[in-house]
Amino acid sequence: MPRERLPTAIGVLSAMMGVGSGGGMILAGLVCLLLAVSKAPAWGWTSAATLGLLAASAALFAAWVLSARRTTSPLIEIPMLLHRGTVGATVASLLLGFALFGVITTLSAVAQQKLGASVLQVGLYLLPTALLMLVVSLLAGRLMRRFTASSLVGAGSAVVTCAAIWLSVAHGSPADLYGAASVLGLGIGLGYAALGTMAVEHVEPAKTAAAGGVNALVRIVGSSVAGAVTGAVLPSAGAGWSFAAAAVAALLSAAFAFAHGTLGRTPTAVAGEAA
Repeated sequence: MPRERLPTAIGVLSAMMGVGSGGGMILAGLVCLLLAVSKAPAWGWTSAATLGLLAASAALFAAWVLSARRTTSPLIEIPMLLHRGTVGATVASLLLGFALFGVITTLSAVAQQKLGASVLQVGLYLLPTALLMLVVSLLAGRLMRRFTASSLVGAGSAVVTCAAIWLSVAHGSPADLYGAASVLGLGIGLGYAALGTMAVEHVEPAKTAAAGGVNALVRIVGSSVAGAVTGAVLPSAGAGWSFAAAAVAALLSAAFAFAHGTLGRTPTAVAGEAA
């Protein structure tokens, strides 16, 4: 899309969604952010278009925060984003979503470009991830009777880190892709199954729906940002660095999850502070 048409396109999109609403502001802010990140390698990080889109994104998110604080029924409750009982789960969800889609998009590109895989073959490379996510999620209920949700999210994120590191070092053969995809499925299955519980276990019952919604939203945002970052890093730095970025995100997710579990307080105490 030509640079001179960007403001018009974004304006039309925002108008369609209702830029005065929370949804419109979030959408417009994400469009600006993702477009800036994905096009920066071609336009230049210091170009007027890139800096303008980043500034517009920051302004839109700031306006959304101000609007949400003044609205009686906001789309997203801002205090829930910073609630001490949910902030660990929020950050872990954002980073784990980034790591998952960073690995998947990069693996798909590697399979097609280096191994000559078709779209169907790419799906087969990712099949172990889907199958193991399903199997592990079915067993997660039993695990959560013995371990805390934060420890399971931390462990799952650590396993995802191993898969991403594996691919950052070796991704030139089908065996590497199948093996790492299997490890990825184990980690994501474990982490995603426990994220919902981790998000709501330290909030009062009346706020569980809001906490769960925020957690799901930030996971989607992390996934969206991963696509843009992969598109920027992969052509310029290579697949190894793209996998490494996913590994860093997963490692930080593990750190936040374990810290949340260590520093977390009893549900009664936290609910009392929020009341």
